Amino acid sequence: MLTDLIPLRVLLPALLASVVYWMIGYASSLEHFVKFLIVIIEVNFVSAALLICLSCLTNSLAGASRALLLMLRRLTPPLLAATFSSSLLILVMLLFGGFLLNFGTIPVYFVWLRYLSYFSFANEALLGNELHGLPVSIDVSDIQGVTVRTPSLSLLGVAVLSSSLTVVSL
Repeated sequence: MLTDLIPLRVLLPALLASVVYWMIGYASSLEHFVKFLIVIIEVNFVSAALLICLSCLTNSLAGASRALLLMLRRLTPPLLAATFSSSLLILVMLLFGGFLLNFGTIPVYFVWLRYLSYFSFANEALLGNELHGLPVSIDVSDIQGVTVRTPSLSLLGVAVLSSSLTVVSL
C-alpha cells in the first residue's frame, strides 16, 4: 500500500501541482500554494479510495443486486466491469462538480448529486483559496442592457458594497 500511496498519490500530484500552479499565475504566496497542493492530493486520495471500493464491490459481489453490473459480469470479465462502472461514476462526479455544468442550469431533481461530487468541494476550495481577500471591481457603465445579479457574485465569495458595482471580497 505504501508503494502506491507515496509515489502515486503524493509525489506525482505534488510535482504536477508545483509546475502547474506557478505557470497558471495563481497567488504567489507559499500559503496559497500549500493549500492548493493539499486539495489536489486530497482529491487524488478520494478518487483512489472510491475506485478501490468500487473495484472490490465489483469483484466480490459481482453486481448481484444490480442488474446492470450482473449483466456486465456475465458478459465481461470483472476488470472490465470495474473499469466501466468506475468511468461512469467519475463522469457523473465531474458532470455535477461544477466544471461541465453550471450549478444554476442543473435541474432541481438532480441538485442533490452536486453534494455527492467530491469535485464540487475541491472546486469550491480552490476558488476560495484563490479569490479570498482579492478585491474585484466591475464597471458596466459603458455596456447597455447589462444586469448584474449579486447572488451570482456571492457564489464566488464577493459582496457588492455599493450600487456602482465596486466589489470587494468577503
